Amino acid sequence: MRLIFLIIMGILIAPLVIYVAYYAYLHWPVVIEGVVDHKRIVGARNGTAFVILEVAPHGVWFTDKEIIPFLNNTSFDPYNFTLDGLIEVIKSRYDEVYGTVSIRTKYGDPVNGLKPGETLAYIVDVKYFDLFKLGSNVKVVITRASKVKIVKVIEVKD
Repeated sequence: MRLIFLIIMGILIAPLVIYVAYYAYLHWPVVIEGVVDHKRIVGARNGTAFVILEVAPHGVWFTDKEIIPFLNNTSFDPYNFTLDGLIEVIKSRYDEVYGTVSIRTKYGDPVNGLKPGETLAYIVDVKYFDLFKLGSNVKVVITRASKVKIVKVIEVKD
């Protein structure tokens, strides 16, 4: 009787243990270190994504020309460019807005299969966009569940 009870309990508990282990594996933090190569603001409208602006070492490009009048005294130096109040204008024109930050990895990215020195664009909340300056050394956290989304910013050094 006791053996049957233990077998039944094992059958019932085993899937739960497997699920918890798999969940922990998916959400285990993976630290990525590297240098910011370039960054973009992307907006989605009616299910289509549009690159609104790109900040790269050679300059700042705007694909949505209608936001240019709202720039005020914004610096076009790619190493000092900030969104300032521009993000509210952008959010009013698109259903969803997010940033991407391309990071040239120092030690690679085991989640996405990158070797040291390779670059990948990670999705970042727009509230952190100005934090990432071109050429900054960064340390961020991703998970296997959110392969290309930065879930935590640990450090940004100029």
